[in-house]
Amino acid sequence: MALPFKKLIGPLRENEFVRHNVIFFMGSLFISALNYLYYPILGRLMSTTDFGETQTLVSLFLQATIFLSVVGNVAVNIVTNERNTALRNRIIYELEYSAMLITLTILAVMVAFIPQLKTFLQFDQVGPFFVLALALVVSVPGALRGAYLRGTLAFGQLSVAGILGSLTKILFSTAFVLLGFRTLGAIGGLVAAQILALAYSAWQAHRLGLHKPPHLKLWRKPDLALIRPHLRYALLVLVVSLVSTTLFSFDIIAVKHYFPPAVAGRYAGIATIARIIYFLTASIATVLLSSVKLESGAAANRRLLARSGLLQAAIGGGTLLVFTLAPDLITRLLIGARYVDVAYLLPKLSLALFILAFVNLLFNYDLALRRTSTALVSILGAVAMGIFVAMHHASLGAVVDSLVWGSLIILGLRAADSARRRLSRYN
Repeated sequence: MALPFKKLIGPLRENEFVRHNVIFFMGSLFISALNYLYYPILGRLMSTTDFGETQTLVSLFLQATIFLSVVGNVAVNIVTNERNTALRNRIIYELEYSAMLITLTILAVMVAFIPQLKTFLQFDQVGPFFVLALALVVSVPGALRGAYLRGTLAFGQLSVAGILGSLTKILFSTAFVLLGFRTLGAIGGLVAAQILALAYSAWQAHRLGLHKPPHLKLWRKPDLALIRPHLRYALLVLVVSLVSTTLFSFDIIAVKHYFPPAVAGRYAGIATIARIIYFLTASIATVLLSSVKLESGAAANRRLLARSGLLQAAIGGGTLLVFTLAPDLITRLLIGARYVDVAYLLPKLSLALFILAFVNLLFNYDLALRRTSTALVSILGAVAMGIFVAMHHASLGAVVDSLVWGSLIILGLRAADSARRRLSRYN
């Protein structure tokens, strides 16, 4: 039995694409576990008021850096496809400079309204807002270095950077809170961890060829002529990213709107479990986006998509099977007995997230190939899902059914777009 098993596993171990997926999948799992630990550890060390402030600031940080994920995906596509190393580096540094100018502009507005933010969010001090501003500044070069590592398929180094950042975030934040710095210390730990992760990412990116262009001034006008050809693609990534985020959270918002708070809270617990499928498979889409090249033949790119689909089916499908066979047990283990009365939703809701994970995979594939029609497909899909939920929300089960049908419609729209492209090639 050992020999056939080695024959089966051997080619997978030698396959570079599969190896990248395994490395990044394992790294992402470890990073996710560390990021999750950040909250229960600080929750036990801080007062409920300080912990609430910390969560609010982290949420603000995540919202403020959404545009960096767009810039990062644009940078990944440039690194993957631009063969001229000097030109590639110039574009990456120009993207970083432009992103920094946008970030500083946002921060200038935020700093001007810090007193109002303090009052609106009921904080008892303004210091954490200034530390949050510093975190946003550090996040810009960190995002671009991470994008460069993704574009060069350095997923091992990328995972190490993420693990370093997540682990030191816990250590620094815990130490600062224990020293009595409260919310300021919790967010200060985030900044310290970002700086360490940035230092490591910058070192690895430099080793892999990201060198600062000579005679590049610190203060200068953005070279719009250099980045203008990529603005259309940036807009495409922005639209698809926003729609994907909306699709991912649409049911939570709808249930919160249509149902009483207690019911919406129980649904949110089940939805958190179902979204495990999405997060487990997100790394596969990331690797695919970095692996597909415009210069590669259509057959080679389709093979990468097929392999990604198989990996996604294996990981996501296995999780879906477990959630379907034992919803009550899974619910009790992961979020507690209080949510068991809505555990019956878990199988169908997990199916919806499984389909949306495939939608995310296909969208990333289309983004890698710069297919502008993806924006229309994503928008029409989101509209269709919105109509389904608006028409069928008499019960939680109806909302979940609408989510499943809406997800299937998006897949159908994507299939129709693919058929349109094939017909256009033959005509």
